[in-house]
Amino acid sequence: MIAKEDYQPALVLFGKLSVWIGLPAVIALFAGNWLDERLNTAPWGLLSVTMLAFVISMFGLVKEAMASLKNIKTPSAKDSELKKD
Repeated sequence: MIAKEDYQPALVLFGKLSVWIGLPAVIALFAGNWLDERLNTAPWGLLSVTMLAFVISMFGLVKEAMASLKNIKTPSAKDSELKKD
């Protein structure tokens, strides 16, 4: 059986990255449609807001990936104790 400590960080990272992809896309869908209806600019409002959401998603994904990579490269106290034994 796999210990919870082994897979929990991966699930947390998966959740964070999924939110960075999904949330801006859903917000862009509603905001773009609202903008198109209000200004009668279909489909340009949706397209422009979707492109903005893509940029925001990429920024967030890179930010989370770099933070996770830093955590992976930095040995934890638990790992240090195991190496001493």
